Amino acid sequence: EAPMAAALSQISDTCERLNLYLANVLTAAEAEGAPIVLAKEVVLVPGLLHELAERIEPLAQRRRVALTVDADASLPPIQGDAALLERALWNLAANALAAAPAGGRVVLFARRRESELHLGAEDDGPGFVGFDPAQAFSRERPKVKHGSYRAGSSGLGLFIVARVAEA
Repeated sequence: EAPMAAALSQISDTCERLNLYLANVLTAAEAEGAPIVLAKEVVLVPGLLHELAERIEPLAQRRRVALTVDADASLPPIQGDAALLERALWNLAANALAAAPAGGRVVLFARRRESELHLGAEDDGPGFVGFDPAQAFSRERPKVKHGSYRAGSSGLGLFIVARVAEA
């Protein structure tokens, strides 16, 4: 029934946010003590992006944001840490969904640029307003006047993205 479905959806969202919060706090603590150690495994990037999009689609629907994936299926496998890549991409996607206006869009992408593979999320939100974008990727929370941190947010998502990218 509708009330039960709504309650279960809210419980599921809360669990997902808490899981991400704890994962980010633990990863940030590990990254401060020593460089992140990557598990070397074969990662199929288009599949990783499609699985992530499937998991985060309910959040996109609630925010009334169109979520798409732009990843060429012919991209070759890479050697990497699938779990850390997924966490970094989840953090990027969650930030993009929070920034995109209702009716907006978020694109999870994997693109070749010469010999490099670029992974990320694009949105049509306002961008970094009121502070230096480099602050968003630092361990210290940026000074944001309008309080963009949501309840349950560690403020560490983009810091984790930066550490995973460096690793």
